Amino acid sequence: NFTNSGAATINVDGLGAKSITKLGATALASGDITSGRTYTLVYDGTQFQVGEINALDPTLSTIAALTPTTDQMIYFTGTDTAATYSLTSAGRSMASAASATAQTALLNEFTGDSGSGGLKGLVKAPIAGDSGKYLKGDGTWSTLNPAISWGAPVATWTWSTNVTEIAFTGLSAYSELLIIAYDVTTASSVAIQLQWSIDNGSTYISTSTYGRSGGATTSASVRFTAATASAYVVHILNFNTASYPSTAISLMDAGTSPMLSVDTTLRAKNAFKILNSGTANFTAGTIRVYGKA
Repeated sequence: NFTNSGAATINVDGLGAKSITKLGATALASGDITSGRTYTLVYDGTQFQVGEINALDPTLSTIAALTPTTDQMIYFTGTDTAATYSLTSAGRSMASAASATAQTALLNEFTGDSGSGGLKGLVKAPIAGDSGKYLKGDGTWSTLNPAISWGAPVATWTWSTNVTEIAFTGLSAYSELLIIAYDVTTASSVAIQLQWSIDNGSTYISTSTYGRSGGATTSASVRFTAATASAYVVHILNFNTASYPSTAISLMDAGTSPMLSVDTTLRAKNAFKILNSGTANFTAGTIRVYGKA
């Protein structure tokens, strides 16, 4: 009629108070005997040994009160409170998978949008060569739009001493070039010109033509009054390919109207230089060249 709080004794048939023990002579621990339960005691001549310990474990009692059925598992909703839930075949496979890799193999990849929407899921695995690509909404690994995929400059020039021309060589790895010049000034008002080279700068293809028509359109040029700070952007297509047209397109010009030219000769180029129509020095500015294979 009590729950013990430690060592306990019992007096049977006038033997006097005898210790109640467990597992031989081990004294009882608090809660080994619970009020209201039935216990079997055996007298060994010295103490009464408890045949079984019937202390109620609240967690086990919670589990014992549940009646799970086929394909159900037990989960705890709080301290010593529990419920059951059904586990699907896929769920059992996930729980029994030997590793994270095996679990991942059970999941679906996401389905990209082909016009009517897609489905969420694992990101598609990139293959060799995809390190510079991004995952599009249609589910494919793709390269960036050329307009934003130029990366770091492949060549730069920043004014440090007066020169009349600026050469950029060793560009045979690129089929497109994006040339950005800003804050460029010269000692006097002159036209800025860009000339090609097919022998990495040993010689340059010169021309006096600054427009689309007339003359030998073998150089791409941008004219502006450069005695004050000016800026321009030139996009050169088919730079190092033996095909044409190889166009140099001026996208911005801070001086006079942009001038375009087309090289109609079949040849691969590997260098270019920026110079002026006179002998005036460049006195300030920065030029950056971006390349794309």
